[in-house]
Parts: sequence; structure tokens; C-alpha cells
Amino acid sequence: MTVILANSNLDLKKDRLLALLLVCSAFFVALVGWYPPYQTGLYIASCELVFVMTFFLFNQTIDALNFLFKNKLLLWLSILWYFFFNASYIQLFFQNASSFQIYIATLSYLFTSMHLIFFLCIISFFAKSKYSNGLSLNPVALSNLIIVYIFYLIINSGIVIPESFLLHSPPFASNIRYIGYLFTIGSLTSVLWLLTKQFNDRFFILYGFIALVNLSFLVWLGGRTAIASVYISLFFLLFYLRKYKELNYKKIFFLTGLIITSLIIAYQTSIYSWNGMGWFISHLGVDGEFDVNRFSSNRLAIWSVSINAIKESPWLGFGPNGYYFIQGHFFGLHPHNMVLQFFLDWGVIGGVIFLLILLYSILKGVILLVTTNNSSLALALLIISGLTLHGLTDGTYYHAQPVFYLLLAFALIPASLLKEQHAFALK
Repeated sequence: MTVILANSNLDLKKDRLLALLLVCSAFFVALVGWYPPYQTGLYIASCELVFVMTFFLFNQTIDALNFLFKNKLLLWLSILWYFFFNASYIQLFFQNASSFQIYIATLSYLFTSMHLIFFLCIISFFAKSKYSNGLSLNPVALSNLIIVYIFYLIINSGIVIPESFLLHSPPFASNIRYIGYLFTIGSLTSVLWLLTKQFNDRFFILYGFIALVNLSFLVWLGGRTAIASVYISLFFLLFYLRKYKELNYKKIFFLTGLIITSLIIAYQTSIYSWNGMGWFISHLGVDGEFDVNRFSSNRLAIWSVSINAIKESPWLGFGPNGYYFIQGHFFGLHPHNMVLQFFLDWGVIGGVIFLLILLYSILKGVILLVTTNNSSLALALLIISGLTLHGLTDGTYYHAQPVFYLLLAFALIPASLLKEQHAFALK
């Protein structure tokens, strides 16, 4: 690690300051979700801007661009996507788009542009930093403890709080399901901590407690896709640890007991109609008949409207935040499916290209993980798995909070590749 740092332009003090800034930002971002989505996006974009300005103050080179130029396939895919990203926005000025749509599209365009600049900077920083790159993904599991404690204080305050208030205006989110994004990350992070530690580790019980709190509240929140995405991702994690690292059956039994305990805790503490295990049953149907659309919380209807809209404008879509302005829109800010969201924003071709970039990055990350057993990369891929699976029925690729952590996770893949290349070149 020291050799790699010697090839960077960052001295130890600057490296430490940037690492601290990124960790603090990751902690702060988890706690700013109680504002409307665009206001939350503005605060998070401000965090990104502060890091970008600090990074350029300390460093003049962006290694991420060098990595991109050396990888011709990724370079051309990125150029093509960037073309559709801009074209879908520019088209609005030549159509009969309302001033409100152009305003919303411009905000979304600027936010995405800020994400891209931030992404390039954190790739370059991760590639040069001597600190564990996974540190920036760890704070969420800890900030979640604050969220749980605040909920505990509110619910046990003795004040009668309407169910609808906690559902639509809870602490730390503008909708209760948005908190599920954070507990998807926190559950996966804390379980990875637990499974990679030994039973005789003096902090093992603490790791177990943090994992139990995150897993319990994840179920308590009642988000079915969040729960499913975590459990599926944990299966991937167990497979990886069993095949490529050490994982004994004692830890598997311990984790199983932890999950069962979290289900019991969630069941015993669920007091609202919208949370816990009972909510699943209440949405199975009406009058004893199974209703698929009701069980999907109207997602089937949303997807049907979105697909019809895509057929009307397949080439360039409807511009940034396009779903909100399609004909027949009746609910939500996004189509509750990342694929439909990409198609509506950038058109089918632009959406497919972006999906190929995601798939290419994930495959590169998995291959590198198998060959290096990098723990930070394992955490990054675990979070990508959880949020991407969740994104098939929700807005993890739309809302600023999960997007921020996805940027950190995806940045670890090219950064790890750059570090490996530096290390190989010095041999």
C-alpha cells in the first residue's frame, strides 16, 4: 500500500483529510432524507461538490480518465451513453415541454452531472489512498442506530402519532420505504463485518448487536423488496465466503439464529398496519381473493403505463425525470423499476447502454474479487447487489441517498483495478 501511495500526488495529511471528509459525508448523507427528494438531492450534491473541490485543491490528475481511455469497450459505451444522456435533455427545448418540466429536467440533469464528476474523483482518490476504501461504506450501519433510537423515542413518547404521519413523514425520510434503502446497506455491511470476524474477537458481540438492530428494523419497516434483496445478497455472500474464504458452519448457524431473532423482534414490535410481517399478509388480496396488483402496491399498473409511454418515445425517452411527465402518470416520482426508469429518461438505446456499463462493471468486480479476495471490494459488490435487486421494484437508482452509496461502491471496482495495475507495474 505504501508503494502505491508513493506513486500518487497525495501526501499522508491530504490523504487522511480526504478520507475523513468522505466518511463524514457518508454518515451525514444517511441522516438528511427527511426533506423532499429534490432538497435531499441538493444537500447530497453539496457534499459531493465539497469533496470534488477539496480533491482538486489537493490533486490535479484524474486517474479515472486514464483508466477509461485504456479500456476501449468501456470508453465507447460511456461516450454513447453520454450522447443519449445529453440528447434526451436537449430534445425538450425543441418540443412543447412545459417550463415546469424543463425546470425539473434541468435539476435532474445537473444532479446527474454532479454525480458523474464526483464519481470520477472518488475513483481517482480510492486508487491513490492508503486507507481502506471500504471505510466510506461503513458509516451507514452506525448511522442507522441513531435512526432506530429516534424512532424508539418518538413511538414511546406517549404522544399519539397518526399512522399516516410515520408512513409519509417519518424521521429521516419523506417516505417510510426510503429508510429501507439505508437498512439494506446497513444490514449487508454489518453482516459482512460479523462473518469476517472470529468468535474470539473482542468486538464480535458488538458486531452481532449492530447486525441484529439493522436486520430487525429492516423487517420492521415492512419493505418486501428490501428484505428480499438483503436475503438474496446474503446468499451470494455466504457462497463467496464458503468457496473462496473461511466460513465454518458455526457462523452460518449464528447468522441463521440472528435472522430468526430479528424476525421475532420485528413481529413483536410491529404496531402499525403498514409495517412488519403482518403487512405482507394484509396485501395478499381483497375478500379472500389474491390481487397481484394490490400485492405489488400498484406497481403493475405503474409498469404498464411506463411501458406504453416507452413505446411512444423509444429513441430518446422523455428526458431527465421523464416518468413524472408521461401520459397516464398517476403515482410516484419514478416507475419503481430501474430498467424502465433508464428507458424513460434516455430512451431504449441509452438505457440498454447504461445497463451494459453496469453489467460490465459488476462482472469486472466479481472477477477481481475472486482473484484478490479484497474485503473492500466484497463489501462494494454486496451493496451493489442489494441496491440493484431492490431497484427492480423501487427507486434505488433514482433517489440521491442510495445513488450516493452506489457511486462509492461502483467506484471501488475501477479503483481496485488501478491499484492492481500499479502494484503489478512495480514488480
